[in-house]
Amino acid sequence: MPKKTIIVGNGLSLAHDHEHFLLPNAIQHVWHTPGILLDDEKRCILQCLERDDGNPPVGEHELDRLHLVVTACGFLADVENEEIPWLSHYGRDFPATISKFIHKVATHLHLYQRDLPDGFVVPLCEFIRESKSHIATLNYDRLLYDAICSYGLVNGYDGDLIDGMLNAGYQRENMKRNPGRRLGYYLHLHGSPLFYGENLPKKLGRYELGMDTNCNRAHIVLTHIDHKMSVIESSKVLSGYWEFLGEALSESEEIILIGYGGLDEHLNQRVLSTSKQKRIRVVEWTDSGDFGVRLRCWQRKLGDSVDLIQLDNILEFCDW
Repeated sequence: MPKKTIIVGNGLSLAHDHEHFLLPNAIQHVWHTPGILLDDEKRCILQCLERDDGNPPVGEHELDRLHLVVTACGFLADVENEEIPWLSHYGRDFPATISKFIHKVATHLHLYQRDLPDGFVVPLCEFIRESKSHIATLNYDRLLYDAICSYGLVNGYDGDLIDGMLNAGYQRENMKRNPGRRLGYYLHLHGSPLFYGENLPKKLGRYELGMDTNCNRAHIVLTHIDHKMSVIESSKVLSGYWEFLGEALSESEEIILIGYGGLDEHLNQRVLSTSKQKRIRVVEWTDSGDFGVRLRCWQRKLGDSVDLIQLDNILEFCDW
């Protein structure tokens, strides 16, 4: 059976529980729940945004500003010394504050108790087991990952998918497959709150993560679109996943995108570069817009070979 690459966006989770997986709701939860963020951390974020209304960051323009200030703090920290301290203690702590805020938002999205319906999970997992196709995710939650792990598809080199995360941590060499093994890749393209650590990133067990978990290095792409690739490139594990995405796309006969809104140009360009040789199917919600308008939109983004499938509930898709 030919390999495919299946790219999954946050729309899959939203189809399951729109209220929980809506990003503004997750941000509001983290901001207003006592004990998650300190008052000083909130004040620093609001001062950076030049407002004092007590509300959390909203919109891409505010995430953009936070990212730019974090970058500036990092640059100044690199050039200062004991004789000339360029940063206050707030400035030195600000990158860690934003990393904590982003990690807590992703953790809230991840900590969800219900499961995807078997009618979606079983056909997908059976298809992956038979075809050794690749999975690439853009979301931070556990829904698809738990389903695939519970099905036994991710189990070191003994499963059907590999993600490079062994007990010792992530290394690029862990993604290499022995000759004759048709293993597929599981690529967390925008990261996961389970990932932590700098030089040798590791992965928490699925049941080790909680809202009280302290992460010393978040590998999560939750920022303005203009800065997503810089976050990816700064992470050893995420840059590795994007490298192997190219390999996955090149050896796939078809690319299926489900629950993806099409806004990440860094992903669109990767897919577009292979679109002339591949069949591409996009599965989206019917209310995304008029079929003809949406098809033309996707063809501009991903190439003329796109087929569009619109469903009232994308969790009913099973034509892998």
